[in-house]
Amino acid sequence: MSTVAQLDSGFDWKSIVYFIIFHCVAVACFFVPMSWYHIAIGIGMYVIRMFYISTGYHRFFTHRTYDAPYWYQIVIAVLGSTAVQRGPLWWSAVHALHHANPDNTHDNRTADPHKPEPFWEGHIIWILRKTHNTMPIPKKYQDKKLLLLIDKYHIVFPIALGVISFLFGGLPLLASMIISTLFLYHATWSVNSFAHTFGSQPYQNHDNARNLWWVAILTLGEGWHNYHHHRPRDSRFGWFDPGYWGLVFLEKIGIISNLNRYSLS
Repeated sequence: MSTVAQLDSGFDWKSIVYFIIFHCVAVACFFVPMSWYHIAIGIGMYVIRMFYISTGYHRFFTHRTYDAPYWYQIVIAVLGSTAVQRGPLWWSAVHALHHANPDNTHDNRTADPHKPEPFWEGHIIWILRKTHNTMPIPKKYQDKKLLLLIDKYHIVFPIALGVISFLFGGLPLLASMIISTLFLYHATWSVNSFAHTFGSQPYQNHDNARNLWWVAILTLGEGWHNYHHHRPRDSRFGWFDPGYWGLVFLEKIGIISNLNRYSLS
């Protein structure tokens, strides 16, 4: 797979308008009255979607830390898409570029997509640029028609989740879903920003990736970013890693196999 990105680093105004509107709507949702039931469902939607971003988009599609049958790859793609972080093939291609050139800020062709300099560039500004709007599809997926379809029409799935939330729980449940998406965005982006700026670096990887415990809690293990850059094909990132625990369970019941494991020492 080629990791050459587009040269245009200008702003994508459609993305800017979307994120402004989304954040305004999300803030308004905090004023919608809701019960503990709606809040609990929102937390559940956060955990499930974060699980599939972490263990699916990241640990499977980007790093192949385990093997999965095609039907489960489709499950990952659909549930991961509900997190509104685009399709799995785009996500994994951008993240592969990050690993190929961590913290590289010099050349648009090879720059780290979410370089943390300045801080807000790594957190959100990078996704507002045109630079990585289009990424090449890896050859191993070019004949996977259903997966390609999901990747192309990824927006259908979060919209469907919103519609289902409204139909079953009205405005309060829809508001809870939107708020959980807000937290999903900023928790995921915190790996690119906070975990490249603050925290410990027990492994010398020649980049700024750091271990940050509170990001690990919010992201089901993704915050052990320094170790992850040290061993990107390890399915386990650190001592607190609910994503890994979930993968162990899936392996035990036969859904996935060949889970990569290394010593954390």
